[in-house]
Amino acid sequence: MKKKKILIVDDDVGLTYLLREYLQRKSDFEVLEENDSRHAVDTAKQVMPDLILLDVIMPHVDGGEVAARLSANAATNRIAIVFLTGVVQRSEVDDHGGMIGGYPFISKPIDFDSFLPSLENVLASSGSCTGEPVQVAL
Repeated sequence: MKKKKILIVDDDVGLTYLLREYLQRKSDFEVLEENDSRHAVDTAKQVMPDLILLDVIMPHVDGGEVAARLSANAATNRIAIVFLTGVVQRSEVDDHGGMIGGYPFISKPIDFDSFLPSLENVLASSGSCTGEPVQVAL
């Protein structure tokens, strides 16, 4: 069975490294990193991940713009996106039904007890994706 691919797009090199190491140790995912948001869409086209963990606040191109570009591109519009953000608290995640801009989101610092199950939930729900953004609350 082919491993699911996760692309982490975040300008924080330390965080992307930590998440990659965690996911590769705790799951059977292939995990890739992109630390420059200007290259996120091209990287997604090259690796065609099943899910993108996408930081919201980044220099050059913010996560909302990256998500819009991914959704507007026929090659990438079926990729599940989960936003990562440090600008909201866990209670705000719950208040917004786990969604921001129509996408599920995870607040930083990451709660590792629910992190992996949340990603597995999104991946399971995106299997029947019809080209619309995945709308799964975490």
